[in-house]
Amino acid sequence: GLLIGLVSLIIQEEEGMFTTLLLGTIVGYFLLGWLYYGLTESSKAGGGLGKRMAKIKVVRVDGSSPGFAVASMRSLLKILFSLFVILPFVALFTPRKQGLHDLACGTLVVPSENIESE
Repeated sequence: GLLIGLVSLIIQEEEGMFTTLLLGTIVGYFLLGWLYYGLTESSKAGGGLGKRMAKIKVVRVDGSSPGFAVASMRSLLKILFSLFVILPFVALFTPRKQGLHDLACGTLVVPSENIESE
């Protein structure tokens, strides 16, 4: 969505269209990111394809599944915090390696059960 919007911005010459496409790109980026991460991280798998391949998942601090509301808030905060270059690196300095979005939502990224059973 972001790439398509940026290509459209380069092609368009009218100033009004530029603003509309830029706004549409930003909204699309947030909406698609929110839906993807909110739905996949609230599922039983605890994450999308990348987390499954890495054999990790998102859980609440108590070990339970985060649910759609918590996963949605976590995804929105992750997108917002990623806009500021230094904020993603906060996880390097927290005891459980939690990002600000994890601290705010009470979540952790942990190894999935597949790793624990091996």
